[in-house]
Amino acid sequence: MRLTDSTDLAMRVLIYAASTGGRLFTIDDIVTTFGQSRGTVMKVVNMLTRAEFLTGHRGRNGGLSLAKPAEDIRVSEIVLETEPDMGLVECLRPGNMCRITSSCLLINPLLRARTAFVNTLAEYTLADLVLQPRVFEALQD
Repeated sequence: MRLTDSTDLAMRVLIYAASTGGRLFTIDDIVTTFGQSRGTVMKVVNMLTRAEFLTGHRGRNGGLSLAKPAEDIRVSEIVLETEPDMGLVECLRPGNMCRITSSCLLINPLLRARTAFVNTLAEYTLADLVLQPRVFEALQD
């Protein structure tokens, strides 16, 4: 299984947000820290704001912050919100056209594996992933 690049960046943005100690941050901070294009970062930040993981603060001293405490955000919630499709194979996706679905013995193990993956991520919150600010400071040097 592979997560999309958007989910990967969303996780890094939220880890960054949780690691700021409540300080507001900007899209430019994320662009500089992770070396991503501004357009890509804006797309992911907009998605995270719509999903109510981030809050935007307008004004001269505005920026972004977590919308709720990091302890209240499960890693599984982030992945399930940002992944467009958790269908690992054809038969688990909408519009399934696989000809052996009705007889296939692979479906159940894959469903169990997907459930185990999500359940493992549910054991962790964003607070469990907080990094020391010096990690991000070193990336900007």
